[in-house]
Amino acid sequence: LAKDFTSTSAALSETVNIASSTTALAASANPSVAGKPLTLTATVTTNGGTAAGTVNFYNGTALLGAGTLNGTGAAAFSTSTLPAGSYSITAVYMGDANDTGSTSAALALTVIQATTSVKLVTSGPTVQVTKPVTFTATVSGNGGVPTGNVTFMDGANTLGSVAVNAGAATYSTSSLTVGTHNITAVYGGDTNDAGSTSAGVTETVTAYGTETSLVASATSLNTDQELTLLTSTTSTSG
Repeated sequence: LAKDFTSTSAALSETVNIASSTTALAASANPSVAGKPLTLTATVTTNGGTAAGTVNFYNGTALLGAGTLNGTGAAAFSTSTLPAGSYSITAVYMGDANDTGSTSAALALTVIQATTSVKLVTSGPTVQVTKPVTFTATVSGNGGVPTGNVTFMDGANTLGSVAVNAGAATYSTSSLTVGTHNITAVYGGDTNDAGSTSAGVTETVTAYGTETSLVASATSLNTDQELTLLTSTTSTSG
């Protein structure tokens, strides 16, 4: 009878190479407005499976932040703190057990100043001379909350400068002279916000009124008697 014997093949050497990767980088807006959210997205592709791990985002050599790759090989980092200026952004994929790391081409990113507008209001369009009046300027923009200073102008004359606090600046005065004044508020801007000027507000300053009374020294006289008349003028300033 034939008899079968067991046998073992020769060992087959199989080498599994780590997959190579490439990283592409994109910005949600370029140019971007200072103070507005900006998202940087890195997409990692490989010649193997889907990459996993972490992507670091750099401005030059300065680390901005990091993102974790999702199931489609994309990682994102969002920020609204980049000041106005020019940046060279790269995304560096750190690699994993199956994929080599890679670095994106540099992305030239421009962050521009936000545009602003100023709204000026008065506590009252008409005021009596030496009485206080308050002007309030509200600064708004298409980026973050503006900082800096607002200068209040009476025509070409500077009344005063006030720091912006939570987007507003208030100036009070009781030194406006009698007459009509064209008041404007000039926002000087800051690193991230461009300057702007409000529309003019007309402020009318009136003089004090007066009252004059006449008093006679007597209510009846003989023909040879002298009559004295006294006048008294008072101000309505209170």
